[in-house]
Amino acid sequence: MTPLFKKLNFKQQAEICILQHPLEFQNELYAMKEFTDVKTDLDEYISKGPGFILTFLKSRKEIDRLVPVIDSNLKGDSIIWFALWFRKKTI
Repeated sequence: MTPLFKKLNFKQQAEICILQHPLEFQNELYAMKEFTDVKTDLDEYISKGPGFILTFLKSRKEIDRLVPVIDSNLKGDSIIWFALWFRKKTI
């Protein structure tokens, strides 16, 4: 498991869902594929027990839109992380 996912409280879930990740996060996904099944589409993710979802967001509107959808896909004491991600603008 990667140090980042250890800090995010990954507990050997059979599968995890990472939504809207930036390109810079791709290496983390590849590394985690050694430990779990990684889904990047909520439609493909079906939690069989307590789940794990990390979603990258750019606005509060995205949180409001995704929370009901995510909630309907989780069971038990699931772990949900929302990461606000803003692309740096160049001058």
